Amino acid sequence: MKKVKYESGKYSRLVGKGKTREEAIENLKYKINKKDRTDLLNSLTLKEVNALFRSLECMVVSKEDFNEFKQAEGEVLGFTSYEEIDNLSSKLLNLIRLLGGE
Repeated sequence: MKKVKYESGKYSRLVGKGKTREEAIENLKYKINKKDRTDLLNSLTLKEVNALFRSLECMVVSKEDFNEFKQAEGEVLGFTSYEEIDNLSSKLLNLIRLLGGE
């Protein structure tokens, strides 16, 4: 079993393991990416997530209007289905609850 790790710095506590050195490096890259994602999510404040949710609410149109815009443009605000907007809204609401809001 091969191990790779950073000797110092932000990622010094992360260790990548694998059967080969390349596999260990890939494992370490995955762990670094996961840590960066976690750090980014942890850095979001309740105020920021609330602002994102309210912005999304302001930009969203009715389902019928969405379908009309989608037929003309192929997408609306980067979304290709109304369900994607609902899913994002739900995720933002869950984040708001987790951060201690509402």
